Amino acid sequence: MGKTIRDQRVRRLMGRYQRAGVMSEGVGPPSDEGTPQGGPRSPLLANLYLDALDQELIRRGRAFGR
Repeated sequence: MGKTIRDQRVRRLMGRYQRAGVMSEGVGPPSDEGTPQGGPRSPLLANLYLDALDQELIRRGRAFGR
């Protein structure tokens, strides 16, 4: 992520999102297992990480859709 996002504030925020965990009955233990499917962060993180794939496909002249 450091190669794409140069703003340290955004990078810190994204890291905090990843480590935040899930609240259950008012208790939020930290999580070490990525982003839950269907969570509000999931599309944002997917777009950040898939940008490198998109750029490589373009560089190779491949047609793709996402």
